[in-house]
Amino acid sequence: MIQYHMKDIDGVTKKFVVIDRLNVMRILNSMLILISKTVCSEIDIRRWSEGTGFHRTLSYVIQVNGRNCSVFIEQVLPSGAYIDNHELKRLGINASVKGLVDIEAPEFSADFHTMEIYQKTSDYGNLLLNIPVHLRYHISTNGGKRVEIFLSQSNVHVECSKGRSWNRTVKSESFQIPTGNLNDSNTVIVGTCMCSTLSLFIVLYGIYSSNN
Repeated sequence: MIQYHMKDIDGVTKKFVVIDRLNVMRILNSMLILISKTVCSEIDIRRWSEGTGFHRTLSYVIQVNGRNCSVFIEQVLPSGAYIDNHELKRLGINASVKGLVDIEAPEFSADFHTMEIYQKTSDYGNLLLNIPVHLRYHISTNGGKRVEIFLSQSNVHVECSKGRSWNRTVKSESFQIPTGNLNDSNTVIVGTCMCSTLSLFIVLYGIYSSNN
């Protein structure tokens, strides 16, 4: 009988120990979630793209729990896209470009380049950036297929007072654009020759009429 009661007591005790461990785990889990939310709430960085066709806008929204923070953004652009540094300056965006940028070059003769942006947040720790991104013409394909241009991740560094700083990586983006249709090349060539010939006759007729 004593052993039986002892087993009952041991069983109840072990049950209480298990319950205590579960409660401790729940408390620790809640604390970790709270700490995670607190840390993440100190900085929020979002990026998305807008627009269609060959001219898009890459938007950044940065919210920091601090004032007058410095923001550094590094973005590598592939050969199929480019940013115009002069355009960014006209928009009041402090940026620099590493690499040669030929805004007239098609994708197959262009190279990648790196965009670096230096900005400060507002007194409330907010920063909104709208970056114009231009896509290049690609080589024509059979059927005029659409091609996809991949924009790699952005590296964002934010530094505030009291030695607080954050490094974040923003997700990648992709754009789809059409290409020229090689199946229409004969039609384009014939049409171009006809228009050129007609234009030549019009110019010659104008010269002849003015002389007479």
